[in-house]
Amino acid sequence: MSTSQLLLVSLGPIQDFIASARRCHDLWFGSWLLSDLARATAESLQAGGNATLIFPGALGNDKVNVANKVLATVAGTSEVAASAAQVAEQAMRRRLIEVADEAFAGIEKEPLFRAEVARRQLDDLIEFHWVSVPLGAAADYATARACAEESLAALKNSRCWGPVSWTDGQRGVPKSSLDGLRESVVDEQLYQDVASGRASPEKLRRDFGVRGMERLCGVGLLKRLGAELSPTDGGRRRPPSFHSTSHLAAAPLLTAMTRVQGAAEAFEVYRGVLRAEGLDLERFAVRPGAQARSTFVNPFDDTSLEAPRVFPSGLDGHLLYEMRLEEAFEECTSVAASDSLAERSERLRRARSALGKLLGQIGRPPAYYALLLADGDSMGATIDSLAREGGQEAHTALSRALDEFAVGAAKTVADHGGSLIYSGGDDVLALLPLHGALACARALHDDFGAAIRASTERLQAGAPAPTLSVGLAIVHHLESFGEARGWAKKAEQAAKAYRGTGDAPPKDALAVVLVPRSGAETTVVDAWRHGPDKTLLKWVRLLGTGAISSKAAHDLLSALQPLEVGLSTSSTVDLREVVISLSRRVLSAKRERGGGRSLGDDLRQSIETRLRSAAAPFAEVERIASELLVAQALLEGAWAAFGHPDDDQRLMRPTTSPGATP
Repeated sequence: MSTSQLLLVSLGPIQDFIASARRCHDLWFGSWLLSDLARATAESLQAGGNATLIFPGALGNDKVNVANKVLATVAGTSEVAASAAQVAEQAMRRRLIEVADEAFAGIEKEPLFRAEVARRQLDDLIEFHWVSVPLGAAADYATARACAEESLAALKNSRCWGPVSWTDGQRGVPKSSLDGLRESVVDEQLYQDVASGRASPEKLRRDFGVRGMERLCGVGLLKRLGAELSPTDGGRRRPPSFHSTSHLAAAPLLTAMTRVQGAAEAFEVYRGVLRAEGLDLERFAVRPGAQARSTFVNPFDDTSLEAPRVFPSGLDGHLLYEMRLEEAFEECTSVAASDSLAERSERLRRARSALGKLLGQIGRPPAYYALLLADGDSMGATIDSLAREGGQEAHTALSRALDEFAVGAAKTVADHGGSLIYSGGDDVLALLPLHGALACARALHDDFGAAIRASTERLQAGAPAPTLSVGLAIVHHLESFGEARGWAKKAEQAAKAYRGTGDAPPKDALAVVLVPRSGAETTVVDAWRHGPDKTLLKWVRLLGTGAISSKAAHDLLSALQPLEVGLSTSSTVDLREVVISLSRRVLSAKRERGGGRSLGDDLRQSIETRLRSAAAPFAEVERIASELLVAQALLEGAWAAFGHPDDDQRLMRPTTSPGATP
């Protein structure tokens, strides 16, 4: 009989819980909570004294996100492993109750809060599955792990579903607006009171975190209220260090303010007007987190500039957009209830006037931000190979390397002005400003390779070395966050589906998806070894300095479209020269600046080389056009942050919106 067991624990469901998020704060808290519950599980196993953690590799750093799977060896029989798993589940559920207690503390005695239903919904939230298999000699570790994975999959597929336990007999209760799975736990009487004027919408927002007339179940309410709690501050309400999509879109202006004289003073004037007009500024306060400043590289001259991560007095960049300013005055003014409609309009007019003066000095904020989603390539094959070659020791070494990368990813994202949603193992999800997105993606890719290089030396010959594929979605800051996450997932999948040409290795790629508010999306994908980030920055520089027209992408496609039919009926060799000639004419003839200057020799040679070596020259022209469209979107962030290269004070804007057809 084996005296050691391999115990595999899984917490879920992942997608239903994390993905059902209307706001990025909901998604952030859902990710944090699952990680925290997985940590409680792993800590319980470790504290038992007879378990050794394999994944995660270590729990010493509380900044490490813990994935939803926990793997450990347990000294003893299968009964001992079962007891350890049961104790771990109890610890996990106690932790869930603690978090809920903190989040619901302010509304627990509210008569219109269906507290018992909310608690039952939370009790039913987390599925805790575990299996254990005997672990013999070290050489059998790979076999035992494979058996555990197969057993866990079979267990999940054979679950028996029972009746829901969280109904209280009320009929006609609306479902949650987030996922439509569970009933709302805010009594409908409150909504009726708001609709009839007997209660203010502020009560819904202040007490329950509800915006408008949305409904929240116990799980959604936990996300909404829990996101306003600091997990390391005893449950006291504090401004979050996680930043909104609007704040990330406006972040280039933080860089601009460091070089525009008098910008900080102008911002304080604007803030004073908002306060004087009755806006509740505490509702728009954010914290920089552990890292107060970021560093950005100017693509026009390669100089570096350091900038704060939040605006003066910790004000959310949300308030730099006129549309969002109107929403703020509708929802968060202390005097709104007593004002007449005319008085409210006048307050908003004065606030808009003050905003216009501020933006006239520092420039208007970009409308787009980037959502980054990264995932390790070939990790399953890597773990299998390491388990066969080095057993448990090699798997543990890889786990610790992934923990090291996850901790470093948080700093890397902050270094580039971003806001991290999740970083655990080989997964990263983060929001980034346009002028830091490419550099952050490159840094994460390189950091991943450096972190795991030493731990994968035992890979079998021919086994693919793990790499990091990154997807970036450039989306409007007012876009539904669920939609934005879907676009980021599409970008990540495009990167992981990349196969290259010839003997190029698969995956290990960067994909950027540009999603304009009007028009079709544009996708650019290429292997990291080809420097796709450098290519895009080259186009940003050329567009920004006027060496190439902002209409170049459209003009390229329009000029070459008549050849598309010809390519299918004529010799590719004959038309290749025509494609090269027309491309050269389009890119050199229509420029924003520079008079009669010819296209630079280096640029002309680079384009001709690409078109001559491409198997399909017309497809390569389409690829260049897509790169130009993405670069044009990135240029908005560069101009907002660094100004026009020919003018240190005035911040110029692109002539077209990202991805739009002129």
